[in-house]
Amino acid sequence: MSHFFYNADDAINDKGLFIGLTFANADSWSYGISCIHMIKMIAETCETVKDAIKVFERIPLCCPKNFFIADKNGGMAVVEHTSKKFKVIYPENNILIQTNHYIDSELAKEDVVLKRVPEHNTFLRYDETLQKINQEKDKFNLDSPIKILGKPGSYTCQNFPGIKTIWTLALDMTNRKYKMYWDISEERKETELEI
Repeated sequence: MSHFFYNADDAINDKGLFIGLTFANADSWSYGISCIHMIKMIAETCETVKDAIKVFERIPLCCPKNFFIADKNGGMAVVEHTSKKFKVIYPENNILIQTNHYIDSELAKEDVVLKRVPEHNTFLRYDETLQKINQEKDKFNLDSPIKILGKPGSYTCQNFPGIKTIWTLALDMTNRKYKMYWDISEERKETELEI
């Protein structure tokens, strides 16, 4: 018997601010609020990426996580967080990819993903995603992220025994277009959101 566990830890608020998370792998935990409470707090109180980063500056987080934040004005950042400190990653050449490992060189020294799971493919997923984005760059549109992230047989779209990644959103923040995807019995559905 198969058991499916689906837990959406992302939020988009009525001001057009999106925040989502992925696991991060550092050994230390600390006192602070949980990642779910951090997402809720940011979704309930923030309008821009800048507002969200101020919350990270004020409030401690108890566990390592990576957060992707985007606002309706086109602002984007990834906040890579250990339990004690965080670094903000901004787009480079208009590309920003959130991962399960730390991109920031200082935090990368604390990353234990390959120690914990030597066969983890987070680095392959990052490289493949970057390669596909660069190949699509000239014709990139709102459907491109789901095409890149949902391509069967790729590292980016994990669909292996015991693990399946479900991508749920494609956002064109500068044109204020949002698509939400969901999968029911292997049949993808989609809807457009209006903010």
